Amino acid sequence: MACIIGEIAKSRCVSYFSTVPKLVLPNTEISFVDIAWSKHPTFEGVELKHIVISEQTGGQFSYHLVKIALNKKTKYMFARRN
Repeated sequence: MACIIGEIAKSRCVSYFSTVPKLVLPNTEISFVDIAWSKHPTFEGVELKHIVISEQTGGQFSYHLVKIALNKKTKYMFARRN
């Protein structure tokens, strides 16, 4: 399955037809299994997998998996840059 970068936000690029979850782009595949969880620097109980970082896209966007610990709440976690 191949897709364009703009479809990442629509979750159409994540491959569910494999035993290994991954992001599939026209020229590459990024396995989620190979990326370690990182603790969020500000929000306790939140961990991230940095799938695509802004340095790879010239600062246009980044793409992360987010895991929130059981019984934890976060407020104002999502940031938007213009």
